Amino acid sequence: MEEGVNIDFPSTIHSIAQFLNSTRETQDPSMYTQLVATLAFTAEKAKFATGNERQEWMDLFIDTFKMVHNEIVGDPETVLGLC
Repeated sequence: MEEGVNIDFPSTIHSIAQFLNSTRETQDPSMYTQLVATLAFTAEKAKFATGNERQEWMDLFIDTFKMVHNEIVGDPETVLGLC
């Protein structure tokens, strides 16, 4: 991070969970870059955490991965409905 640059980024288990919930509700495509950043951040936190906290970070990583995957390939149920 550059000195003097303040980026508002969720960095706790609670704030990331809130971010994911709000992103699910709004489904704003402009949030994709923040979702990818959150994916990387949660992977790193899960790697170095231990115990219950590790499981919480892993769950957030999985939830974020599902959202990023959905943004890339879309909802598989929707595609099946087009066939």
